[in-house]
Amino acid sequence: MKKYLLLLLTPLLFLIAPIHAETTVPPKPSNGIYDPSHYLSEKAETKLAEFNSSNDTQIGVYIVDTLNGQPIEETANKIAREWKIGHAETNKGALIAIAVNDRKFRIETSNELSTILTDAKSKSILGSSKSYMKNKDYDGAIINMIDEIQKVTSVDSTSSSEETQNNLENFPTRFQNVLLKILMFSAAILGIPLIIKIISEIINYSKLLKRSKFDYTGEDKLTPKDHNFKENKTWTTERTQRFWQEDYKKRSQYDYIGSDKLYPSMLFFEMNPSWTNDRIRTYEEKLEREKRQREKYEKQVREDRLRRSNYNYKGKDKLYPNDYNFIDNSTWTALLVSEYLSSQRSHNESSNYSSSYSDNSSSSYDSSSSWSSSDWGGGGFDGGGASDSW
Repeated sequence: MKKYLLLLLTPLLFLIAPIHAETTVPPKPSNGIYDPSHYLSEKAETKLAEFNSSNDTQIGVYIVDTLNGQPIEETANKIAREWKIGHAETNKGALIAIAVNDRKFRIETSNELSTILTDAKSKSILGSSKSYMKNKDYDGAIINMIDEIQKVTSVDSTSSSEETQNNLENFPTRFQNVLLKILMFSAAILGIPLIIKIISEIINYSKLLKRSKFDYTGEDKLTPKDHNFKENKTWTTERTQRFWQEDYKKRSQYDYIGSDKLYPSMLFFEMNPSWTNDRIRTYEEKLEREKRQREKYEKQVREDRLRRSNYNYKGKDKLYPNDYNFIDNSTWTALLVSEYLSSQRSHNESSNYSSSYSDNSSSSYDSSSSWSSSDWGGGGFDGGGASDSW
C-alpha cells in the first residue's frame, strides 16, 4: 500500500515542490544564441538563423565556460522555459546547452517536440557531435546538431500526443478510496484546478507504465529508448542490457537508414562485417575532408572578421568592440575602446556592456533577415532530451 500511496503522491509533490533558483537566466538573445565568451562564429549563427526562419521547430543555443557545479539538466530546462523557445501555436522547441570547461552538453526538448525528437535520438545526435567537441570545433558541433535535428523533424511523425483526459475508468479500483481521501484533503488546500491536473498526471502515468511493461504486446509498446518509457521491474537488468545491445547492433549496420544510425566514430558503435575495410576507409576519408573544409572556412571567416575589426577599416560592415563577431586587436587601444563604449552608452538605452552585447550579438544576421527570437512564445519543457559529455 505504501508503494501505491507514493505513486499517487508523486505528481502532487512534483507540482508543489520549489524550483531551484541557483541558475541565473540571461535575457533571451535576439539571434537565439547566448555566447558571452564568443566560442561560435558567424557560420553557426547563420546556420541557426536559416533553420529557425524556415521551420516550425525552433532552436536556441546556450554556450558558456562553466555551469559552476549546477546540473546541466536543471540549467537547460530553466533557460528553455524562460526563453519560451518555440512558436506558441506549435510548441516545438529545443535548447542546445554547452558547458565547455565542464565538457558537458545537452539537448533539451519541449513536450511537443519530444514525441518526434525522442530522448534516444537526442542522445544519438550528441554522440555524433562528440568528435567536433573534442577538437574544439564548436561551430561544427552546433551545425551538426542542427542538421541532425532537421533530419528528424523533417520526417512526418506518426506518434500521437498522449491522452490527458480525466478518465478514471481503467484506474485500479483498489486505489480509488485512497485517491479520494487524498483529493478531498488536497482540494481544501490547493483548489480544484490543481487537483484536476494531479488526476490527469496519475492517469497518464498509469497508462504509460502499462505500455512500458516488458510483456506488453500492443503496437504502442514503449521501450527504454522511448521518451515516455517508465522504468519498471519487468525490465530486468539482463533484459535492458540485451535490448540496448541489440539496438546498437542494428543501428551500427552499414545499410541502416534511420536518423539515429551509428557510425565508426560514434559512441556505442559496434563493429560488424557490413563495415568492410574499404567502407571504413571511405568514411574516415570523408571525415578528414570535412574537417579540412571546416578548418579552411573557419580560417577565412576569422581573417575576414579580423580585417573588419581593424580600427582603420572603412567598410560599412566594420566590426566594433561590442559587436558579436568583433576580434580584439592592437589597433583598438584601451583608450579607443573606452571612448567608443562611452559614446555608445550615451546613444543607447542599454546602460552597460552586457546588455549592449545582448542587443548587438545578432547584428550581422538581423540586417539580412526578419527572423528573431522575439517570435518565440512556446513552453512546456518538462525535462525531455538527453545529456552527455566528451
